[in-house]
Amino acid sequence: MPTPTPNFVGYVANFADDTVTVIDARRNVVIGTIPLRQPTARRGVQPQNVAVSPDGCFAYVANVGAIGPSLAVISTADNRVANTTDPLVPNNGGTFGLAVNPSGPSRGVSYVTNVFEDVLFRINSPSCFRPGADCVVATTRGFNDPYAVAVSPDGRLVYVTNASAATLNVFDADGTLECRARIDAGPAHGVAVSATGLVLVVNTRAQALSVIDPSTCIVPASGCATIVEDCARTVPVGAGGEAVAVIPNLDPDAQIAYVTNRNDRSVSIVNVGTAATTTVELGGRPYGIAVRPDGRYAYVTGTDSAEQGVVWVIDTATSTVLPTPLAVGAQPRGIAVGAIAPPDCRCVFDSAQ
Repeated sequence: MPTPTPNFVGYVANFADDTVTVIDARRNVVIGTIPLRQPTARRGVQPQNVAVSPDGCFAYVANVGAIGPSLAVISTADNRVANTTDPLVPNNGGTFGLAVNPSGPSRGVSYVTNVFEDVLFRINSPSCFRPGADCVVATTRGFNDPYAVAVSPDGRLVYVTNASAATLNVFDADGTLECRARIDAGPAHGVAVSATGLVLVVNTRAQALSVIDPSTCIVPASGCATIVEDCARTVPVGAGGEAVAVIPNLDPDAQIAYVTNRNDRSVSIVNVGTAATTTVELGGRPYGIAVRPDGRYAYVTGTDSAEQGVVWVIDTATSTVLPTPLAVGAQPRGIAVGAIAPPDCRCVFDSAQ
């Protein structure tokens, strides 16, 4: 029996109107909108970032929230909100980064950063389906504006950028969240990890992409007491770098990264191995970015010249932007594209009711 074509679906966090736009990423069309704010709520949830679980059954949305940051859980089988956690930090917003562990003992665990509290949350995502459950299983502090977060492909390490401290903090992904290293990465915003384990950090002030090899930058037993310097090599990108995504390819010569440049209204396409760079103009201000799991398309959130929320779709084979952007909600921020489980997927949802 032939293997069915993966059902690629994208989820866009629309900050200003408290919704998530759903995109059919095979046909590149918008297929729905999911409201996150309750009709009777007096304050918005302000979704900032989104991630898809490794099994494709759920999408997690990190909300900044006027009454405190929270995590919304969407069932991808029917695109409805299954549950929303209580505020992770009551009466405080500041949630920015969100990543889900792809493999290993912590597979499916979520990691959320909060810039106001300088904290990283490790969240046992499946337990969040149970109303009233304590989803947070670990926290760690010691940051200076923790911005973005990413997890290594083997699920062992968590990487957090510090926007003000100009460092990349490295943690064990398990419940200890032990700090393994602090690496000089420049004023850092977005972070992504390639299929071969290279860590890519957007150095906004230097207009560069920092490329870090953990095998040489993480010194055993060094911890976070000192900063590891002169470890990253840099590749020039555009002005106002924000987010980064990389095509999942194990070929060291085919590590292609995409960086959104807000000030230049463009995307830099970087061959991580050779440092060759090309630029794609968008005609609007980009923000978040995600690559389809098979690497066929890259999806860029942002606002067009009329300040309307859009998603630009880049054909990665030709490095060209498809003619018509997809219309989404107001002020789109993070985006995630996953290979979604079939509609009859039961996963954890039913057993957690």
